[in-house]
Amino acid sequence: MGRDWYPGSRDAQLHLVETWLLVFLVKAALWGIPTERVSALSAAKDAAKEKLAVVKSGERTAVSVVECEALPVTPCRDRA
Repeated sequence: MGRDWYPGSRDAQLHLVETWLLVFLVKAALWGIPTERVSALSAAKDAAKEKLAVVKSGERTAVSVVECEALPVTPCRDRA
């Protein structure tokens, strides 16, 4: 399966996650998805956004990259 639809930069990937999260928030109740799952997804997105900000900053360390890569939303090896 091709990945031509998937953004190449980490910032664009996070933007895609945020866009999908908005749809998910609207449709979750209709789809029968528990509130806890919606909250967990939103928290994962927020954590990824925070870790990516650290990775892109002057505070970038090997530890911050590994922490960012461990998140379920997006990897953070390169600077977007």
